[in-house]
Amino acid sequence: MSLIVMKFGGTSVGNPERVRQAAQIVADASREHRVVVVVSAFSGVTDAIIETVNVALSGKAPDAQLQKLEQRHHGAIAELFPPPKRAVVENEVDDVLRRFREFCSALTLLRSATPQVMDVALALGEKMSSRILAAYLHEFGVNGEYVDAARVVITDDKFGNASPEMDATRQQSQQVLLPMLEHGRVPVVTGYAGVTANGRPTTLGRGGSDFSATILGAAIGADEIWIWTDVDGVLNADPRVCPRASTLPEITYAEAIELSYYGAKVIHPKAIRPAMDLGIPVWIKNSFQPHVPGTKIVTSVQPTHSPVKAVSVVTKASLVTLSTRQNLDSAEIFGRLFLRLGHEHVDVLFSTQSSSENALGLVLRQENTDHVVQ
Repeated sequence: MSLIVMKFGGTSVGNPERVRQAAQIVADASREHRVVVVVSAFSGVTDAIIETVNVALSGKAPDAQLQKLEQRHHGAIAELFPPPKRAVVENEVDDVLRRFREFCSALTLLRSATPQVMDVALALGEKMSSRILAAYLHEFGVNGEYVDAARVVITDDKFGNASPEMDATRQQSQQVLLPMLEHGRVPVVTGYAGVTANGRPTTLGRGGSDFSATILGAAIGADEIWIWTDVDGVLNADPRVCPRASTLPEITYAEAIELSYYGAKVIHPKAIRPAMDLGIPVWIKNSFQPHVPGTKIVTSVQPTHSPVKAVSVVTKASLVTLSTRQNLDSAEIFGRLFLRLGHEHVDVLFSTQSSSENALGLVLRQENTDHVVQ
């Protein structure tokens, strides 16, 4: 049987109906494949966690925010499970919420939180959604088993935007996940998170749950990775701008990275790399319409009649122009500028240099403009 890693985004597990659909997709796939599942937090929950933390940092008790999180997850559990099982799952979720409540109580006294401290809280939404989906798979006759990413994803210590230590992750993932698969179980892993080699919690930054899926796919030698989202695949334009936009059946890894970098919501560029390094196909699929084939991302595709695959747009960008006097060495100044931009981890979408060579134009993401000018 082939081995599939499938990831469900926040909208794909955003309410009880979506959880049922996700469980149905996993159950159908598990009849033909060995399956590892990676789960995001319910849609909006990570933002709610950040809001709760910010209230705590202001010195106030975030009781209302914590209550909303509890009601959101308890409401889903009540709709999904019969009473005996309901209490078991509620206890598991309440344990996560209790730890978050204690975390917030400490923050109200400390009034500050480093990225390392924030990483303790940011992935708690995934810990709850993964427990709920793992338990609900049993309602479909699938032996789902919750797996905390701390057991399988080992990262560096760049808190808030960590990168995997692939050798350690490969060893851990194979030790933990492969025996489960051999015994007919379906591991359900928390997305977005990992730990350092000495056990400190980390998060993987933007696109973190997609990244979790490709990291684990590469670590355990998956045959394919399926990213379940709320669109039919990769479109050749933004449908909000171009109503006649259509789904691309296949694109290359390089094209996916290029489209994502320039604004298309495909898959985060860093998330594609573990699969690209090993040539593992990545599918972008719609959990709302699982019968739609989706888009396959692979190493190479057959050439088409048009060299243009798709058009993307960056809506919040700015142009910063740096000019030098004629008697200065512009190459040295521009070189120093790009070196500093690299140290500051600033994305330059593209740059242009005037024919007179003493003016440089930088197109930047809008949120970076003031920092770069400074």
